[in-house]
Amino acid sequence: MKRTALTSLLLLGAFGCKAQSAHSSHDGASDTELTAREKVARMMAREQGPYGKHELSLFDGRIEGRAESTTKPRIECENEDDQQTCTVTLDMGTSETGKPSAIVCVVSTGLQPFGQQIHHVAREPKALAQPTFDAREESHGLSGHFAVDALVEEEGQPTLMSLKLSTLYSHAQTFTCLDLQPGGKETFKRVVGDLFASLAFEDPAGYTQKHSLGYVKRQGNEAKGFRFVQVGQVDDETVQTSLYFTLEQSKEQWQTLDRDVFTLRDRGGDLSKYQARHWMHSLGPMVITAKPSEGGKLRIKVENGNKSNALEMTPRADISTEERMAPELMALARRRGKTTRYGIPGLDEDGDPTLFYSVLEHHEPGIVHERVVSHADFNKKTDEAPSELHVDAHGVVTRQVDADHIIELVHREGQPSGLRTSRTKVSRR
Repeated sequence: MKRTALTSLLLLGAFGCKAQSAHSSHDGASDTELTAREKVARMMAREQGPYGKHELSLFDGRIEGRAESTTKPRIECENEDDQQTCTVTLDMGTSETGKPSAIVCVVSTGLQPFGQQIHHVAREPKALAQPTFDAREESHGLSGHFAVDALVEEEGQPTLMSLKLSTLYSHAQTFTCLDLQPGGKETFKRVVGDLFASLAFEDPAGYTQKHSLGYVKRQGNEAKGFRFVQVGQVDDETVQTSLYFTLEQSKEQWQTLDRDVFTLRDRGGDLSKYQARHWMHSLGPMVITAKPSEGGKLRIKVENGNKSNALEMTPRADISTEERMAPELMALARRRGKTTRYGIPGLDEDGDPTLFYSVLEHHEPGIVHERVVSHADFNKKTDEAPSELHVDAHGVVTRQVDADHIIELVHREGQPSGLRTSRTKVSRR
């Protein structure tokens, strides 16, 4: 595809050394091209501050911290469909082009999928280089950090964008900050890093957090994703939300994978609702729901766009999650015992709803092997290499080792006892 002149100039600005080498076989770049390269280079080198810090208070004081800004942060809040949202604008002076510069933060109740926030602000960015990603523990939660230099269409013209997005998950709330202007990467890292470190969270009204866990997925030394899990109480019901993010990269392309899993249980521990949503890059969500039906059956439904399919089947093991299986994992890690299974709603190869099962068995002290099998292969042995789960004295998985990656526990708040109030089971009512 033929590049426009502006696209070529932006690429030259982003990769000055390569561009100069590429032009060495010609008579030389024109003054106009050199000026454009220099302007882009200056934009990409933009850094600002540091500036003074201001007190920040959101959601009637439930979230408090300190934010760097040239002026007092501008805060606008709204409440729609029982979800509270605040937009916080942190002034960063002016950019190289004389335009106002700012870091904008959006704070909301609920856990928002990380990758979908990226695609919300940049639907189809044409990356100039591979994106960078990191995830780590923050005070009271887990944070993810994404950055990429890209070209986007703006009013029909390619425009250089330096997308920087960081999100902190804590106490059933999402705190996301972003900056789209070229350059400013060290400024963004400093401002957002200090802000996240200063934040203190309280639970949203009507919700009491019992326990939260944060994991980072790594390949070698590089972070490739995360998982954040929180368990809380709403009235007499126990709510567990698990948020997953993966960044897949090749030499030429990258894509994001998002998944969130929501389970609701009554006071006795009976499952009343299961929901899993899946996104691939900007596509989705595909939604899988499961609810107890008559005769001990489970009704599983999948919705993908305007298509849906549902069936009822009898689970061969209770529907559960790794976190809720802490007592069984603790027992298996301590000694050899009976193999334990739990069910996971999903899709078969034809895209129809079905059940899979996590098969857990003792390997050696402190380590449990996990294999995932289909409903049809419930009692069959498999030759697939298991996941190696390192389990602590409370039944919490602290490290998972797979063939091409590891997943490590980096954040933990609350007591594991909050995960379980009774036997895990599907409601028979």
